[in-house]
Amino acid sequence: MKKIQTTLILLLVSLLSCKAQNVVPLDSSEPIYIRNSGDYYKDTNNLFNTFEGTWLWEDPTTNSSLTIILKKETNVNDVHGFNYDILIGEYQYIENGVELANTLSDINNPNIPTVLHKIAGEIILTKYNRPPCPECGADERRVRLSIEHDNYKGVWGELIIRHFVYLGIEKLKVIVRDGAWLPDDYNNAPEDIDIPFGEYILTKQ
Repeated sequence: MKKIQTTLILLLVSLLSCKAQNVVPLDSSEPIYIRNSGDYYKDTNNLFNTFEGTWLWEDPTTNSSLTIILKKETNVNDVHGFNYDILIGEYQYIENGVELANTLSDINNPNIPTVLHKIAGEIILTKYNRPPCPECGADERRVRLSIEHDNYKGVWGELIIRHFVYLGIEKLKVIVRDGAWLPDDYNNAPEDIDIPFGEYILTKQ
């Protein structure tokens, strides 16, 4: 009997000492990513869910294509003492019939840490955040993700992604633009990722 009482007391103390995780919406006006806060920066409106899936842009005239797979990961633990939701992804780019990049097989690779997938990010943009989105509704949200070169670590681009529906078909407007340049190999690394900067309209597969 004493053993049961001791166990119950220890369990009660443990439960009382546990601090409830404070949930902060990712699109909140509150400060986010506070070190050692224990906060959970959550995609409370499930915006990231609309971006999940396989998406394809094709240009038959040049035999070029861009395929992106996006996937939502929730409650990811950060080394700085907080948790967050994030979109991760992988991609394939073919130009003039030549495959220049292909990381698609890594999308479900358990050996790749969440933030080290070739596409990753959790920044939510409003209509007015740069680059502005004149066609977006007042309450519409986009996402900004980073994309890393297939073969050179530290060579980055940015993806500004908007989800929309056209004639009943889900689409992504993807703006590919310049990102960071902090390669491991400074001598041989290219300045940019293989995908040309510009705008692409991808269709859900």
